Amino acid sequence: MDMELSCDLCGDIFTLKTSAFREARAKDRQSNCGDCMLKIARKEKKACKNCSEPMEYSPFWYVMKGMEEPKTCKVCKEKAAKSLAEKRI
Repeated sequence: MDMELSCDLCGDIFTLKTSAFREARAKDRQSNCGDCMLKIARKEKKACKNCSEPMEYSPFWYVMKGMEEPKTCKVCKEKAAKSLAEKRI
């Protein structure tokens, strides 16, 4: 069964199978139209400001969310969050 949805990024209406919608929501993912999915797939690489390891990100996603591009990789973010949590204890 198909359902019409509004893209979580651009607001355009698109059609998606109900099963795909449920699967995306179960994984806590957004439902995006085909155009946005293609733009999200275009990744850029830059070095993490903490460890200098290369990291990939989607500039389009950050622009559409109104967020600054990432400065640190996931590993460094996790380490910082863990360190902050330990300081609170």
